[in-house]
Amino acid sequence: VDLVYLMIAIAMTLVYFILTPVCIMILLYYKKEKIKPIDAFCVAGTEFFFRAVTPFNSGGEPFQIYGYNACGVKPSKSTPVILVNFAIYQFIVNIASIIALVIYFNEIYASLKDCFYIVIIGLVVNIGAMLLLIFAMSEKMGALGIRFCHWLANKKLFKKFLTEKRLVGIEQYFNDMSTVSKEIIKNWPIMIINAVVKFISLVAFNAIPYFVFKAIGVDLSIGQFVFTTMLTVFGMTMLIWVPTPGASGGIEFVFTIIFASLGANGAKAVSGMLIWRFLTYYLLLILGFILYLIFSKRRKLYENRDIQ
Repeated sequence: VDLVYLMIAIAMTLVYFILTPVCIMILLYYKKEKIKPIDAFCVAGTEFFFRAVTPFNSGGEPFQIYGYNACGVKPSKSTPVILVNFAIYQFIVNIASIIALVIYFNEIYASLKDCFYIVIIGLVVNIGAMLLLIFAMSEKMGALGIRFCHWLANKKLFKKFLTEKRLVGIEQYFNDMSTVSKEIIKNWPIMIINAVVKFISLVAFNAIPYFVFKAIGVDLSIGQFVFTTMLTVFGMTMLIWVPTPGASGGIEFVFTIIFASLGANGAKAVSGMLIWRFLTYYLLLILGFILYLIFSKRRKLYENRDIQ
């Protein structure tokens, strides 16, 4: 292993690890929420752990809402921040994936062949998720949610849970969420700053395979840097729907196929995939868990506060 390239790959991982929570913090502090930077960073960073251990990578955002609530940020304020942040992420990766598919269609199709249906499923799931996020932040979605809760309140099974007081609280939640979402979306400079930071973090993350394969001796030219990075974006985006924690199994299988097409033989393709997976999955999972432990200890500082 060439240690110089391996250290660059590790550095890219750490850049991604640091900048990903910063993206949420940018939106959070724009809303002037009173939460210490270390707590804001730790809660945002738990995403690496909870997304890695839940099917469909779905556990990160719900825990972030819970974590920010424990630190004094109401769910009605944190939810739109997290949704907008995730919507920006979905927009960037979907655009990058479509560009990669258009430019490198022949290479991708030749690599996947009989597994090309994965691409179709991935595109449908990701574009659908992006549209659903946009809908979730709209005023119409809030009105629909309120009507649904009132409908449930009339049912005997839910009547004792959905009291008049709780219905008022639910209405306030949806109204606040819609208002905060509109405020953030209308403030285009803060959206651009978030998008730029997120773009840098994603470039760092998706450039990791290039340096990993250079480290194990695969002859990749500088010109193949963009190709490798775009293939990684495409592969990660298209496989996010695999119903295992961290999309494990599917990602390893497809990445071994894709990077074998870069000239790596069977052993090098598998070795490179394993090093890449350790850096981008297991290492981030461990770091995310450490942030969770820090959050668990520090949340005691907030326990005496009146959090609604």
